[in-house]
Amino acid sequence: IATKKYLKKLLLPMKNLENETRKLLMRIQLDNIVKLLNAQLYEQDVLDTNGIPKKRIVITYEEKN
Repeated sequence: IATKKYLKKLLLPMKNLENETRKLLMRIQLDNIVKLLNAQLYEQDVLDTNGIPKKRIVITYEEKN
C-alpha cells in the first residue's frame, strides 16, 4: 500500500507533460525495469469490456532467491 502512494506521488508530475514526452519517459522506465529484472517485455493490443482499444504491457521474469 505504501508503494501505491509512492507511485501516485511519483507519477503526478507526469500528468502535465506533453503526450510524446510522457511516452518517451514511460518507455525509458519500462526499459530500466526490464534491465533490472533481466526480463522480457511484451506489448499487446487488446479491447476492454466496452470494446475500447487499449495497450497491455506484460513483463515476465524469473524470480531468484
